[in-house]
Amino acid sequence: MCGIIGIWDLSGSKDYRGELRGTLPYLRHRGPDSDGLWSHPSHKISLGHTRLSILDLSEKGHQPMQGETGSVISYNGEIYNHLKLREQLGLNHESHSDTATLLKTLELSGIEGVTSLRGMFAFAYWSERDETLYLARDHIGQKPLYYYFQNKTFAFASELPALKALLQSIGVNLNFHSKGLPHYLSFGSFPTGETPYTDIQELAPSTYIALDTKGELIRREYTPKFSRDYSPELFINQNHTVETLTELLEEAVCLRLLADVPVGLFLSGGIDSGIVTALASRNSSELKTFCIGFEGSDSESAFDERPLARLVSERYSTNHTELILSLTDPSSIQEIVQAYGEPLADPSILPSFAVSKAAAQHVKVILNGDGGDELFGGYRRGVAALYVDKIESFLGQSLPRSLSKAALALLPSPVVDKGSYQHLWRLLRIISSPLEERLSRLTFDGFSGAEQELLLKESFTQSGKVIDGDLLQALRSYDLKSELPNILLKKIDIASMAASLEARSPFLDHELLAFANSLHLRSIYQRQETKPLLRAVAAKLLPREVVTAPK
Repeated sequence: MCGIIGIWDLSGSKDYRGELRGTLPYLRHRGPDSDGLWSHPSHKISLGHTRLSILDLSEKGHQPMQGETGSVISYNGEIYNHLKLREQLGLNHESHSDTATLLKTLELSGIEGVTSLRGMFAFAYWSERDETLYLARDHIGQKPLYYYFQNKTFAFASELPALKALLQSIGVNLNFHSKGLPHYLSFGSFPTGETPYTDIQELAPSTYIALDTKGELIRREYTPKFSRDYSPELFINQNHTVETLTELLEEAVCLRLLADVPVGLFLSGGIDSGIVTALASRNSSELKTFCIGFEGSDSESAFDERPLARLVSERYSTNHTELILSLTDPSSIQEIVQAYGEPLADPSILPSFAVSKAAAQHVKVILNGDGGDELFGGYRRGVAALYVDKIESFLGQSLPRSLSKAALALLPSPVVDKGSYQHLWRLLRIISSPLEERLSRLTFDGFSGAEQELLLKESFTQSGKVIDGDLLQALRSYDLKSELPNILLKKIDIASMAASLEARSPFLDHELLAFANSLHLRSIYQRQETKPLLRAVAAKLLPREVVTAPK
């Protein structure tokens, strides 16, 4: 896991090596073990790198890494199938790092070699043969990559603050992207591919760009290769579906245990991290698990995860550590704001940032349960979408909307975030909302169009999609294409890397994602039960108290 940064003056008149080296400290937290800089002898292109050593801790894994053909790579991530790729390539490189495998794959197969990668990654690859710079990002967007291309200057970095510092060092002034505000106020993040700056873009998941010496930039989406058939008709039988899911999960967990440094697991009281811990314990001894509690909470609190986490730890005899955190120190807020470099409306940033910093004192790699909710229906909004679709299939849209508006005018707002009344009130609010605001109400529950106009003192086009069909399908698309890359994955990447900690997410394995996408939505969202398939897996692996506990 690392930080990558680079710059290319396509006019050929300026050499920005000094400015690039000056911005490497902005990525030191992502790679505190070493750093490097490479510059092309002819073209005015330079690549920088800060390294967090996970595989091949020697200097042989140093980056930027140069290949036999003159190609060079600066790469951030982990390729979990790199040992299999090495075998297929017959690779006998001095370094046993996944970087060497990735570089050789790209040298032999070109940028299309990215389709064979199973992992999380963002990389910059200079092909001497093509005289082209390639940037690529993984299938779901676990590793971030931002870029700028104006006036024959191309620059990129793993994080916004680093790229902003590099651009400022060469005299570039950035403008605020005000047109992205409605989306932020509706959904809590800027749209996919956009940032708070008009001239900086974020490379979208499953995408690569190619920039040649003529300044022509090509952007293409790619589809990862899969090892098996994920046709929907294969998973009609519930038992077969659960069996396949368990098998894929165990494979994904095993791949993420590979490291030359200590590996731990975030273990909450939920079933996602519990399943990861259970499957990891089958394949590794002396596992270290970490659970968080907060100052002032106790084991009787409904929000304290420690009692349920202890049950899982005891069943699988892990080396368990409970981390007691304080979130009252205001200095941490400023540190977090500086780390993200952009607004992100997710309050769980606070505990994520704190627990990453605490766990980094013990391990260098951590496995988590991220993605289980998004892939397998872990949020109650899925249940709400089912109800809305069912009501409107019988009564149409006009009558339920009118009745809901009338009911909301009479009912008081809920005073707590949990409970049957709060769920009913939110359901009525969703039904009564205009179609372009419905998805926002169902998910982030942000500002309405009227509220935005009052707040911004300006009229903006309401950010949203008119949902005039299957609300559940729209929700599924939002979870995978917006919620995951724009909020959840951004949150955990910055939080963990700020502490020089590599976070690995078995649920986001691309084979597992393909499997989840092949399932009928009604098998993922069933009646009032969240995550029915994962609960079936958990029933065989975890204590009953964990399986039946509310989210």
